[in-house]
Amino acid sequence: MNTSRFRSAISQAFASELGLIDVDDLLWFQAESENEELKAPVVEVKFRLKGKIIRTQMIVTKKLNKRQHKIELGRKDLKDFVIRFEE
Repeated sequence: MNTSRFRSAISQAFASELGLIDVDDLLWFQAESENEELKAPVVEVKFRLKGKIIRTQMIVTKKLNKRQHKIELGRKDLKDFVIRFEE
């Protein structure tokens, strides 16, 4: 989870592994941040969270390729869930 991220993101390697980066399946291209000129593809993804099936658009990013978690859920996809941080 990345609360500074509005739209969820998926690593480019994982999206490729799942067969999501087909030119015919791309929805559009979007800048990863306001300062970047490079645009990343956006793909449609369906996943299950707490028994609820969520259909969403995820930005495909190389930044997540080397991280432990290959998907970061954004605020848009977590709006119906209560998030608690317990130590």
